[in-house]
Amino acid sequence: MIQKTLLYATEALSVCFAPILPNLVEEVASSLHRTASLSHLERMASPHRGADCSTGSAIVRTAVSWASNHADLLDAVALASTLRQEIASHQYPNAETSRSAWPGPAANPLARLHVTVTTDSDGECLAILKRLNEDVDAEGYSTLCKILRCVSVEITDATARRGEALAVTANVGTQRVSCLLRIADHTAQCPRCRLYNSSNASLCQRCASLVPI
Repeated sequence: MIQKTLLYATEALSVCFAPILPNLVEEVASSLHRTASLSHLERMASPHRGADCSTGSAIVRTAVSWASNHADLLDAVALASTLRQEIASHQYPNAETSRSAWPGPAANPLARLHVTVTTDSDGECLAILKRLNEDVDAEGYSTLCKILRCVSVEITDATARRGEALAVTANVGTQRVSCLLRIADHTAQCPRCRLYNSSNASLCQRCASLVPI
């Protein structure tokens, strides 16, 4: 969902910038692994360049339509982002000391946490979080996990596990979300991005493809 929105935005910007920054647009198209019979320079110089404008308009209309038809998803992402900030605020419960409740880099406080959202959270908020957590990519990471930028997320009745986890209550607007936080072993994190699971100290597949050997 998020990827599609970014793709639409990139396509629309490419059409807008093609007349003035053709080389840059070609680089963007190349990075997106797009193939075309004509380059942006050739298309903009073509007497049929109006087709590019109509394509850009169609993309923009599609993006606007997507945003209006899926406005609830925009609210869901905003709610999940607020939840992340609320959980992160509990890392240092006492502002007067530097002692943290759990280890984690300042740039991503939830990087070493397994987050469990318990079913005794407020119903409306719980339903939204469930929807985000049910959207899973090919690698097994849910949209909610990516927004929280933690090791994993589960939504369950975790009453039996309260003794082994840190209980946190996050106030998300007028909603209350109950969470259990468990610290993951450092080997469960990619040493580069500190986000994706890794069975050992090697890089995760995502980082391995970005870092030259």
